[in-house]
Amino acid sequence: MFETGPEWPCGQDFDGAVRPQHKPAIIRKNPHYRHVFADFGASSDSRGRFAVILTGAHPETNLRVILAHAGIQISLGSLRAAICRITAFTGMTQREIQRLWTGTGWRAAGAAHRESAAAFFDQFFTNSPMVFPWAQIGATTSMNSPTESVDTLIHPGWIVPIAPAAETLIGYSLAIREDRIVALLPREDTRHWQAKQELELPHHLLMPGLINAHGHAAMSLLRGFADDQPLTPWLEQHIWPAESAHMSEDFVRDGTELAIAEMLSSGTTTYSDMYFFPNVSAQVAHKAGMRCQITFPVFDFPTVWARDADEYISKGLTLRDDLKHNNLVSVVFGPHAPYTVSQQNLSRIATLAAELDLGIHIHLHETSAEVLQAVEANGERPLDTLHRLGLLGPRTQCVHMTDLGEQDIALPAETGAHVVHCPQSNMKLASGTCPTPTLLDAGVNVALGTDGAASNNALNLFGEMHSAALLAKLASADATALPASSVLEMATLGGARALGLDDSIGSLEVGKQADLIAVDLSGPATQPVYNPQSQLVYACNGSQVSHSWIAGRAVLHEHRLTTVDIQALSTRVQHWQQTIAAHRTQQA
Repeated sequence: MFETGPEWPCGQDFDGAVRPQHKPAIIRKNPHYRHVFADFGASSDSRGRFAVILTGAHPETNLRVILAHAGIQISLGSLRAAICRITAFTGMTQREIQRLWTGTGWRAAGAAHRESAAAFFDQFFTNSPMVFPWAQIGATTSMNSPTESVDTLIHPGWIVPIAPAAETLIGYSLAIREDRIVALLPREDTRHWQAKQELELPHHLLMPGLINAHGHAAMSLLRGFADDQPLTPWLEQHIWPAESAHMSEDFVRDGTELAIAEMLSSGTTTYSDMYFFPNVSAQVAHKAGMRCQITFPVFDFPTVWARDADEYISKGLTLRDDLKHNNLVSVVFGPHAPYTVSQQNLSRIATLAAELDLGIHIHLHETSAEVLQAVEANGERPLDTLHRLGLLGPRTQCVHMTDLGEQDIALPAETGAHVVHCPQSNMKLASGTCPTPTLLDAGVNVALGTDGAASNNALNLFGEMHSAALLAKLASADATALPASSVLEMATLGGARALGLDDSIGSLEVGKQADLIAVDLSGPATQPVYNPQSQLVYACNGSQVSHSWIAGRAVLHEHRLTTVDIQALSTRVQHWQQTIAAHRTQQA
C-alpha cells in the first residue's frame, strides 16, 4: 500500500489552487479540468468534492485528474475496478456503484446511497494519512520511495499516449514492469530509478501498438495472386478456387506467420483474424507473442474446416474454451456475411453470443451491389436484418460499411456497434467509401483494418492511416476532415474498443498492458518534425518502426524480429509460391 502522508498528497494542504509545478499536462491545456479543480477546491467538504467529480461532464476522467494531481497515476480501466471496491466500504452493490458512476446516476440516486458513498469519500479524501491499496489495482504514485525498480525504462523524444486525445508529451519517460506500464512521468523524476534495460531513444516517438481490426492473415500467401479484379469475380473465379486447391493446416500456419512478421515489423501489435483452421492461427500468434482476436468463421456451406454452420460453431466454441485463459489470444464469432450465412444461423449466433458474452465480427455493407441484392431478396437492408435478429450491439464489429444511408449510420450509433474501416482494400476492389467522418460525428466508434494481403496487398496500418485520412478529405471535399489525431485514435484505441480490449490496450496509460512501439523520426523522409502526430500519419510508412513490445516483451528490437525465424519462413514461403503458381499454370 502507498501511504501519502498526513497532508494532501501533493505535499501541502489542498486549498483549491492548482500549482503549476504539480499539474499534469492535461490540466495545463484543457480548461475543463481547471474548472473541475476550481469547483473541487471550493467545496467545503468531501461530499461536495465527490459530487463535483461525479456530476461533471467526464466523471471518470475528473477523478483520474484529481488523482494525477496527487501523484497517483492510474488507467481508466483500473480506476473503474477501484470504484467497484467501494462496495467493501459502503455496503452498496456493484450495480448501485455503477449507477452512481455517472453524473446523471449521482443526481438520480437516493439520498441514502449518496450519503454512504460520500461517507467513503470522507475517508478517501480526509483521513490522515490517506491509505489506499493503489498497487493492487495497477496504479503508481510519485510518493513512492526514491528508488524504483522496473524491467524497462524508455526515454523517447516524444510520447503520444492517445488518451488524452491529441496530446504529445515531450521530456517524458515510460516504465514497464513485467507486462504492464507502471509509470509515465517527466524524465527528471526517474533519475533514481533502476531498470534492467534502459533505452535512450531521443529521435523516436513512443506510441501504443497499432491494432489491425480486420484481416485474413494466412491469405498473405496469395498476395498478388489476382489483382485488378472486382470483388465478386475476384472471390468466385480466383480466390475461392485457389483456397479450395491449397488450403491446409500448413498453408494457414505458414501464411499466418508471414502475416505476423509483416505486421510486427510495421508497428502492429494486435490483429483480428478471420480464416480457416483458426486453432492453427491461434497457435502461431501465441508462439510469436502477438496479441490476436480469432474470429472463427461460420458459413452455411462446407469448406475444408467444417461441413455446415453447426460444425463451424461447435469447433469455434471448443477453441474458445481451450483459449479462455490465454492472455494474448481471444475468440469471437465470425459469421462471414449476411449473404453467406442464413438468417436462422445468424439468429442462433446472436443468442449464443449474448449468452456467452462474445463478440461478433462480420463483413457488412461491403458493396452497393450486396445491399441491393439483400433488399431485393429480403425487403430490407443488411443492417436492418442484423438489427431485427439481435446481432447489433456493443460487441458487434461491422467490417467495411461502405454503402451507408442516414438510417444505416443511426443503427450502430444507437446500438453501440463498431465499424472497421478498410480503406486500401475497399479502394483496390472499388467496393466503395466508408463515411468515417459522418460515423464519428454520430458517435460511432471506428477502427482500422487492412483486410487480407490478397486484396490490399499490404498489412501495414501506417498505410491504412494515410489512406483513411486522405480518402475522408477527398470524399467529403473537406481538408479538415479526419485529422491526424483522429486517425491515430482509430488505429489504436478505436481498434481496442472494437475488440473489447480498451481496458487493457490502445493507449499508453499506467496499469494497461505494455503494448507499444517506437518510431524513428530521424530519417530524411520524416524530417523536420513540426507536428509529430501529423508526421506519423502523412510521412511514415511503417519502416520507421524500430522497436515493438507486447505485454512488456520485446518482439522487435532495432528492426530485428525476436520471435520469428525470417530465414526459415522465407524458405517455406518460396515453396508455396512455386506450388501455387504451378497449379495455376496447369489449370490454364
